[in-house]
Amino acid sequence: MKKINFSFSVTRWIGVVIKEIHELRRDKVSISMVLLTPLFQLIILGYAINMDPHNLPTALLNYDTERMSQIFVTEAQNTGYFSMIPVDSEEAAQKAFVRGDVTFIVTIPEGFTRKLLRGEKPQLLIQGDAIDPITTGNALSALVQVAKSMFQHDLPGRHACGAKRG
Repeated sequence: MKKINFSFSVTRWIGVVIKEIHELRRDKVSISMVLLTPLFQLIILGYAINMDPHNLPTALLNYDTERMSQIFVTEAQNTGYFSMIPVDSEEAAQKAFVRGDVTFIVTIPEGFTRKLLRGEKPQLLIQGDAIDPITTGNALSALVQVAKSMFQHDLPGRHACGAKRG
């Protein structure tokens, strides 16, 4: 009994490639299948998979109901990424988050506007669902950009970095 050699041979592989090219040249339908099938998949899947989400449901816990927190909420919604859903308590927000009803929880602390007007940098708590990091990453970047830039025009007498206007 003869031993079968299963090792890879470049010359055999080149021979198979040349044979397949000859077969494809004779069969025009196969050429079109080889070329057009991946092209159709690329086009269809390119439009079907959207990596830039819009109107993500976001639970909003706003403990500061003054002007600056309302401006922040409005600006966040204007990005198109967020659809703010006001909730009454942290428990309700967490339940909605665990059920998958919301993708983010944004918590604006009490005294947010007062701290901003004093020139302090109040903290926001933003909790995001990390199951789809590409989707949530774009939305988080938009939210961070809103937080950095929105107060340039709305904060009286100060730039976003806290320096007084001349």
